[in-house]
Amino acid sequence: QQRAPIFFYSQPQSLHIRVLSGDTYPRYEGLRSGTSSFFKPAVAALSRVDACFGQLIAYLKARDLYDDSIVILTSDHGDYYGEQGRWAHAFYLAPETIRIPLIMHVPLRLREGRRWDPDAVAMLTDVTPTLYELLGYGPVPPQELIGRPLLESTGGASDVRRDLYLMQSSYSRIFG
Repeated sequence: QQRAPIFFYSQPQSLHIRVLSGDTYPRYEGLRSGTSSFFKPAVAALSRVDACFGQLIAYLKARDLYDDSIVILTSDHGDYYGEQGRWAHAFYLAPETIRIPLIMHVPLRLREGRRWDPDAVAMLTDVTPTLYELLGYGPVPPQELIGRPLLESTGGASDVRRDLYLMQSSYSRIFG
C-alpha cells in the first residue's frame, strides 16, 4: 500500500545567542569535556534539540517509515560562542560560522545507480537540487547560484567541482 508523503521542516531558534543570553550581553559559561570547553547554555539547548530529533527518528522507525524517508540534518549557519572573544554570526565569515553539518539519510532504493563524493564541498544551495533529483524531477543541470545535486545518476554528465565560492553574511556587508 502506497503511503502519502510527509514533509517536515524545523528550524529551532533556541540555539541563537540572543535566545541563550536573554537581554544581557553574553558571558562565557564553559562546560569541559576532556580537553575541550563548550558554551554551557548552547550545550543544554542542543541537548534538547537532539532529544527531539531522536524522537522523530524513533517515530519513523517504529512506524516502518525510516527506510523510505529522506532525512536531512543541517543548519543555516554556525555561531561563535565566545571563541576569540566573538559572539554570534552576523559579522564573521570564518570556519565557526560557515562550516556546518550536513547529514543525509537517503533510502537505499534512491542511492542505487547514483554516485556522490563525501569529501566534496557542499553548500546549502545544493540541498534543494538534491531533493529535486532524488524525487525524480531531475536531472538538474548544475548552476553555481542554485546549487547542484549532491547525488547524481551514474549516467550523469558532471563531476563538477567548484574552484571559487562567494559568501555573504545575511546581516552585514561581510563577503568572503
